[in-house]
Amino acid sequence: MRTELYYGKTTSVVVNTMPLRTTVIGCYPKPDYLEIPTWFKPNFDLSPAHYSEYCRKMPSDELEKLVKKATKDVIKEQIEMGIDVISDGEMRRDNYVYYFCRHVNGFDFKNPVVKPIRNGACEIHMPRIIGKIGQCSEDDWVAKEWRLSQDMSRVPVKYTVPGPMTIIDSTHNEYYRNEELSEDLIKVINKQILGLAKAGNGDTMLQYTMYNDDENYSKADLQSYFRLASNLDESIFDQIAIEDAHRHNDLTLLKHFKKSQVVLGVVAVARSRVETAEEIRSRLSEALKYIPAERLLVAPDCGLGFLPHGILKQKLQNMVKAAKSLP
Repeated sequence: MRTELYYGKTTSVVVNTMPLRTTVIGCYPKPDYLEIPTWFKPNFDLSPAHYSEYCRKMPSDELEKLVKKATKDVIKEQIEMGIDVISDGEMRRDNYVYYFCRHVNGFDFKNPVVKPIRNGACEIHMPRIIGKIGQCSEDDWVAKEWRLSQDMSRVPVKYTVPGPMTIIDSTHNEYYRNEELSEDLIKVINKQILGLAKAGNGDTMLQYTMYNDDENYSKADLQSYFRLASNLDESIFDQIAIEDAHRHNDLTLLKHFKKSQVVLGVVAVARSRVETAEEIRSRLSEALKYIPAERLLVAPDCGLGFLPHGILKQKLQNMVKAAKSLP
């Protein structure tokens, strides 16, 4: 609250003097002591089967000890840099799409297929969908994993969940012949999100990606995607009250979710050049002309897994500096 003088009269008005909040998208570079195979290492020949083999050979208690240490280190670093809404760095994942799918029946990770992505920029080994999608035996594993991370942090930890379209675009379907694939994925994702909202007692931070916007789709494909994505998003969240989960996604349906927040990418993860705090502040000042400050979260434009650690820290530090100087 501040006091202002209007036409000779003193009045008190409530204004937003809080700096903009910051977050990260999800993944963080894994420390050297955690050798989990991940597609963020410079080896696009990596197969999802390598992750399974690594976890099979590593004693489970030893692996869990390393994952917890890495998670604590990543959480501590983000907090020290001043990030307001952090992630667990996805330390136990090879990537956030396949890790989720490993908890779901119907996927084959032992015999992947090689397919091009990103308009032929590279080829990756994709797991195959060979049976009906169904929940595995472990209930609410997303909520349990989030709780482990949140218990390590004094600031909010958000959890990242891939949407149905992201999963479909990142896997090879050999079983379904119609939209039942989307419907079955919705059921699995919905169950985990509901468990997450319940575990957080209405204060859970969720980052939900509806589809990969990096792919090159025709106009007809895009129209179909937007129509289906809208239906999917409504379907997944229809049982969760607005206040139960803050939703962050690349395709935020503001007309449906009036309290959803806009996550604005202001530093590039695909470039080594470090943006100055002044550059970032300029971008944010422009964004504030159109987005209310209370609905804006400042972030990198994607996950941080590919960035060298030193450059990553410089980018985040400048991002935080710029955000805290506004609005």
